[in-house]
Amino acid sequence: MLISVFNNREKRIKKAKLAVLAIGYIIPDDQSKIMIVGSAFVISKNKNRVAGCYHIINPDPPTSFAITNVPNLRALVPIKADGSLYEWRPLKLIDKDKENDVAIYEVDTLANSIVEELKLGNSDNVKEGAKVCFIGYPYAAVIMNEGWGWTEVLNTGVVSTIKFNQDQKRVFILVDAINNPGNSGCPLMFERNNVVVGVMTNAFRKPTELEKYKDLDIREPMHVGGARPINAVRQLLDNLSHKLLTETGQQTSRIDPK
Repeated sequence: MLISVFNNREKRIKKAKLAVLAIGYIIPDDQSKIMIVGSAFVISKNKNRVAGCYHIINPDPPTSFAITNVPNLRALVPIKADGSLYEWRPLKLIDKDKENDVAIYEVDTLANSIVEELKLGNSDNVKEGAKVCFIGYPYAAVIMNEGWGWTEVLNTGVVSTIKFNQDQKRVFILVDAINNPGNSGCPLMFERNNVVVGVMTNAFRKPTELEKYKDLDIREPMHVGGARPINAVRQLLDNLSHKLLTETGQQTSRIDPK
């Protein structure tokens, strides 16, 4: 029984990894190089749609590099299951929620790939203490330079607390796991079934306490990460569906991200 549980967990993790893509920009001065800025996850293979963070193209504070190089945005799409072949494919913004720092993007195509889709849950049902995990591409360039290739990293933890605004609407899900740069936009999932309940957006860090590095802007990670509730993404999908139906003159009462 125990072996079966571990085997099922391993299969879930492998499947989820095929739904998570690295996001980067082509370097204008060297078209052979790409700067990794975050992660995203597939929500519809048929429509080539992925969800992620908005701040990867609109950082705070703003940078001229990100703003002027949006046309050079790319997604790393897996082609072979053994990890031996990937392709950087063009990526464009479809819609965004700046306040909640989430966005929907469209890959040029997800055809001829092995990507998987992730199911979106209802973040209003998330409870403190729930076992969760997130998969992304933290420090992707650093790991690549170590000779380890493209490496997705799995983090596990529990929901530590849920933050609400003045209207008692959920605005943050905090987890007891370190969220490193490069994870921005990756999915926060229930560990038991890969259902997405949030989008990792915040890495809480503090100035280093090492005396020899005090003069440098080096930040040490705190053992806490922040995610925006997935219902913010569901609302964007709802808006897109409503816009499409308005343009075509049709009516409906529900949204299907696929």
